[in-house]
Formats: sequence, structure tokens, C-alpha cells
Amino acid sequence: QLPRVGEFSVIYVPAFAAWLMLYTGPGTVLARLATKPWGPWGEPAVLMSAPRFYAPLALPTLTRWDATTQSLDLYFLGSFLEGGDRNGQVFLYRTKLRLGGPVLRIIPSGGLPGGLPARRKR
Repeated sequence: QLPRVGEFSVIYVPAFAAWLMLYTGPGTVLARLATKPWGPWGEPAVLMSAPRFYAPLALPTLTRWDATTQSLDLYFLGSFLEGGDRNGQVFLYRTKLRLGGPVLRIIPSGGLPGGLPARRKR
């Protein structure tokens, strides 16, 4: 059975020689890798637990390989469907990703889960 995938974005990561997909699952933001943009996709890695999170949009122009830590500094945007005081705002997130065995391994980062506030929608 295929997983239910919500809003998603896909970027090519030259350092991984792979495609990276960010998408929403039940109360989470997930990442998967594939060598082709149509898959097959590897096992999911949870980037963050965030109920009502909407549309994780990877930002390839900000995302960079860090040779010192052998990790990817991944930047992405996201918003909340019904987030009280966060409703209608777009947030910028940053995390570090590293390849670990056959699946993506997540390195905790101070940039999650609060994110950096971006401009408010008008």
C-alpha cells in the first residue's frame, strides 16, 4: 500500500546525486530520496512533528552542501492551516540532513520546529 502524500516539493541534490522530496504526512513533515524524480523513493525520514502543517516547499537556492560536517543545510518554507496566531503566516525552516546507510538520517538543528518568521501574507 502506498503512503498518503500531502502537499510536496522535489529538488535535485547534487551532493547526494539524488532527488529529495518533502511532503506532509499525518501531523509530520517527511523527506525521502530517490535516484530518479519518479522514484522509487526510499524510506521516509521525519523532519518535524507539526500538526496542521501545510505545503513544505524546499528552497534549492538556499540549500547548500556543508563539506565540513558532510551534511546538507536544507531550507524550506511552510505554513499552518489552523495555527491560532500562526494562521496565515509563512515560516522559513532550516535543518541539516546527512546520508546514513540506505536511508536519510536527520541531524537535529536549532532551526526547528519554530522556524524563522517570514513576511506575513496580505
